[in-house]
Amino acid sequence: MKICQPYDDSWLLVLPDASEPLVHLYANSNDREWVDETVRNYRTRVQTFVERQQEYQPAEV
Repeated sequence: MKICQPYDDSWLLVLPDASEPLVHLYANSNDREWVDETVRNYRTRVQTFVERQQEYQPAEV
């Protein structure tokens, strides 16, 4: 998923890894503060999503 800012060329890419249980976050902007804040925000969102999904998974026997 790519999130783009409408007012400039800033963007964030949320990319699940094809072979590992990882999610990569890539960001680009001329504003370093925007990059730091946006990556931190989406890292938290992804972690929360994963934790909630793990709660709903049945325990393996």
